[in-house]
Amino acid sequence: MLLEKVSLDYVHADGSTHALTREVYRVGDGAALLPCNAVRRMVILVRQFRLPDYPRGGSGFLLEAPAEFLDGDDPIARIKKRKWKRRPATGLPQ
Repeated sequence: MLLEKVSLDYVHADGSTHALTREVYRVGDGAALLPCNAVRRMVILVRQFRLPDYPRGGSGFLLEAPAEFLDGDDPIARIKKRKWKRRPATGLPQ
């Protein structure tokens, strides 16, 4: 991981700008899968603990699409690996 300081001028909807500076960890590319059931008109999300939410008064648990860092893999290959890993928990078909 690489920690980088990023500065930018954020433009609000009313046209005003706000200077922002943030530290960002560069961790590489990733891919996400949004499994859905078209008949029931539902998507499947996973509940993950994310530490930055906890000190701000949240539970730390967020709903998100299953995702994975690519680690040099093709995005489709990586998502297929992730789908297989999650299949027992979500009931995704083979």
